[in-house]
Amino acid sequence: MDEPFAGLDPQTRGALLYDAATALRSALTATVVVVHDRAESWALASRLLALIDGMIAAEGAPREPLAHPPTPEVARFLGFDGELRDGRDLLLTRTSYAQLDGEGPLHATVVGTTPLEDGARVELDLPNGHLSMLSDIPGPAIGDQVRLRLTGGVRYTVG
Repeated sequence: MDEPFAGLDPQTRGALLYDAATALRSALTATVVVVHDRAESWALASRLLALIDGMIAAEGAPREPLAHPPTPEVARFLGFDGELRDGRDLLLTRTSYAQLDGEGPLHATVVGTTPLEDGARVELDLPNGHLSMLSDIPGPAIGDQVRLRLTGGVRYTVG
């Protein structure tokens, strides 16, 4: 199936994802579903293949590539959009890994906010990189200096 849920309203999409996931879990058949929405892949897959430039770049149970992306390119493909550098060390993070914390070890400047359905996406500049995080509404304002902590991420040695 190629993009079977594209163009559906959120309520219908959610219901069909649940029904499709249940139907696809048969041990007697295999089904290939092509999706470009990561949430759909986590909901449907018993095995996930990440293709980059037409080549398999990661594979495994759905949570395995997310927990241990083998390369920075795979991590970015899977939504690791925050980046901190320290020499050759590279830390990639997801929005869910950064949290405002008045006692946190990291200092950042808010450079953008985007309202979301249940909060705001906050873009942060740090001396050694850029992160995004989710915040309650209204969230910090552009230009605010904030402190935060990270609860996860993946490390690589580059270049």
